[in-house]
Amino acid sequence: PWHIAYSRSAYETNVALFFLLLGSLMFFYSLKKTWLLIFSAIFFAISFTAYRAETLVAPLLVVLLFLRFKKNILSSHISQLIPFALSLILGLLLVLPTVSIVRTPGFQARTSSLNIFSFSNQSPWGFKTEKGTIREILNTPQLLSAKEFLSLYTAYLSPRYMFQLGDAGPRRPYPDMGTFFAWQFPFYLAGIYFLLKEKEAKKLKSFVFILLLVSPIPAALTRDPYSTLRSLQLVVPQTILIAFGFIKLWKLVSPTLNKLKYAVFVSLILYSTLHMYVSIFYLNDYFTSHYWNYGWKEALDYIPKLDPNLPVVVDASRGDAYILLLFFLKYDPATYQKNNFEVPMTEYYTNMNRNITKDIGRFTVKNFQWGIDTDNVDQYIIADNIAIGEFQIQDHHLIKVHEILLPNGDVALRILKTNPTR
Repeated sequence: PWHIAYSRSAYETNVALFFLLLGSLMFFYSLKKTWLLIFSAIFFAISFTAYRAETLVAPLLVVLLFLRFKKNILSSHISQLIPFALSLILGLLLVLPTVSIVRTPGFQARTSSLNIFSFSNQSPWGFKTEKGTIREILNTPQLLSAKEFLSLYTAYLSPRYMFQLGDAGPRRPYPDMGTFFAWQFPFYLAGIYFLLKEKEAKKLKSFVFILLLVSPIPAALTRDPYSTLRSLQLVVPQTILIAFGFIKLWKLVSPTLNKLKYAVFVSLILYSTLHMYVSIFYLNDYFTSHYWNYGWKEALDYIPKLDPNLPVVVDASRGDAYILLLFFLKYDPATYQKNNFEVPMTEYYTNMNRNITKDIGRFTVKNFQWGIDTDNVDQYIIADNIAIGEFQIQDHHLIKVHEILLPNGDVALRILKTNPTR
């Protein structure tokens, strides 16, 4: 469920994971053909720049794989040293632009608000409010951060989260499902056991357990518990372990029971397919459509039916509605950038001044003001039920033009018209 969910979504982490795996593949091929190490460096560098989590995972994976196989890579023979040196130089050159902006306000904006070492927004997990010497020691920021990191890190390796609870986020893989199916748990344990004992698959063993232990680190440095988005690379070693355990146990069962094995296998596949189908096409739409910005396409499809002479104000108090307008309207990027200039490209990561109000043709995306935008001007307003509820509609004499409903019947968006001549 985990991998399928994100493979159907346009996340940067998908791109980063693809190049991380491609870089790993080229690395293992380079153990026999050293010149392929150059391609490995290129792919690892692309992964590094594609998504924030890989800025930690990719370097750690590269360093640990190098330490594990340095005897294979390094040799006194010049034919092996040259590809190694070229790959090192090329990899560093490719990641240098990203490294150069790591400490800028733009790069740190989200990191500073989410990481467990930032105490400006909330007290760290385990903070004791009582006074006293012991409490002061226990409230040491370094100690609290270490405890919180270990708690979050171990959650990503917890079978309870993997096979039962899953991601608690609003855009979690799918409702009523863990990140893996519950019946895969025994195969996961078997995979760990058999792979640890396996003597022939040394490369596979090293890759799986290194990636398994490294993958949760960037996610565990944020305050969100068990984020499948930030730890997507973890799906690879855990899936391999499940598959390895399944294959080993399959071979252990007597061939005389082949019919029973295939019957159980087909039953599990059918059950999993049905479970996932219901979760994706029924439960997901019903319970999480709001978090996937349901309703914006329908609202914009209705716009041609409105008076073309009246402007449209779009509430921007939650989320980035202007991005959805640009996408569904197929608005010209050059025109948008010209009409909504913020900062020069040279100051993009250092100057954090941004325009809250966006002008997109007849649409103005802004935090609208009661009275000014609702009572004194003739225009349309697009907002959700939280921004403008039934009480505000009556109080400001707004006219309901159209409502877009979520699959569960709740209001996703409303198109309202002001009534200044009431």
